[in-house]
Amino acid sequence: MNIMSDDSKAVLIATLLGFICVFNGQGITIALPYISSSLHISSVFANWISLAFFICGAATGLSCGKIMPKYGVIKTTKVFMVFTIIGAIISVISLNPFIIILGKAIQGFFVSGLFVTAYLIIMNQIDTVKIGRALGISTSGFFIAYLLAPIIGGFLITYVSWQALFLFMVPFCVLALILLFSFNNEWVEEYDVDKIGTVLWFILMVAFVYGLSFLDTSIGVISFVISLILMAIFVYYELQIDDPLYDFRLLKNLKYSVYNYAAMMIVFVVDGMMFVITLYLQHVKGLTSIETGFILGLMAAVLLVMSIVAGRLSDKYDSVTLSRLGIIIVLLSSILLAFSNYLPLYIIIIGLVVLAIGNGVFDTPTRRMILDIHGSSRLPEVSAFLSSVRDMGSLIALAVFTLILDGFSGIKDNVLYWAISSQYIFIIYILVSISVIVAVYYLNRKVKAV
Repeated sequence: MNIMSDDSKAVLIATLLGFICVFNGQGITIALPYISSSLHISSVFANWISLAFFICGAATGLSCGKIMPKYGVIKTTKVFMVFTIIGAIISVISLNPFIIILGKAIQGFFVSGLFVTAYLIIMNQIDTVKIGRALGISTSGFFIAYLLAPIIGGFLITYVSWQALFLFMVPFCVLALILLFSFNNEWVEEYDVDKIGTVLWFILMVAFVYGLSFLDTSIGVISFVISLILMAIFVYYELQIDDPLYDFRLLKNLKYSVYNYAAMMIVFVVDGMMFVITLYLQHVKGLTSIETGFILGLMAAVLLVMSIVAGRLSDKYDSVTLSRLGIIIVLLSSILLAFSNYLPLYIIIIGLVVLAIGNGVFDTPTRRMILDIHGSSRLPEVSAFLSSVRDMGSLIALAVFTLILDGFSGIKDNVLYWAISSQYIFIIYILVSISVIVAVYYLNRKVKAV
């Protein structure tokens, strides 16, 4: 007897996948100070554990949009889940930092596919009039991970080990596998996988992130320039073939382009703020990992509530209006948090709560809007691109974070080092938030002019 309907399973699977994906990324961040200390490696080198995860995720997200429908969305998700578990095990079998990076890289490869499934399973399975609510509930999986990662991470790192944190997600992966094996529906579409485009995209992403992270060195500049050249070659090549890895003609739709940019940059700001605050509170404010975890957990709890509320609102009200409101709130919180060095702790907490409200109001309506623009026939491609741009947002945030930290590495005083470097990073977040508002305002002007 089937106790749960396929609709309910679809929402639960998507929620679990979101939880697994985000927890893997956030778990790395809170563990980095402890990995750095226990393995006697620098903070900049330790950041490559996170970078490996996000690079591989961003580099394979587009190809997942073709590979998964070709061989079956549910079938390939099962395979990806198994390799996600393998990556977790590899990360903890050795104290060699290069082995840890390898394990997280493997997870990054396959977690990108889980992100794609989280969108596809909702958009394909759920009735149109209920999609907003379903996306809101499934998106809560992302924010539950934001809530629990710092709290559980702080507890496990303090009382067990950072390895226990990396293994924490394995039971949830097993649960997701069980649900996937009991799911009745499958979606298969015939695609030709663009192998040349896949390789080009991977190489240019590695070159881009490495170059951006070490832009203050000659090899970093060279790598960055090479990535831009490869991007031009990639776009030109993709426009010439019949079945590209990604059809860049989709970007001719200005609304689609602007809101994908907005999605990427809001992830850049919010995830970047999480990177900075996680370490800032410990290094500058002197909080323990558990105390830091509870503060970030409060932020994530607000995100969780707002994602569900925003999902329901997007079924009733205009997604564009909700998205714009969220962007403005994110900007206001970024401005407030830029003064963290001069603010008491409770004001910083208020700033994080405001940031969470803004992201919650922005996220679900924007996802729904982007996935709807080109219709169901382009859904795999659109969902893969959305997954990739979100990964790129996190990736660029971490690369910029690494670059700024490396730029101030000459400061010997640890508190002063973190206080000054974080100040510059906060200013970048303000400028990026303003760029999103300008882009959306320009879109609004163009729409009114038509």
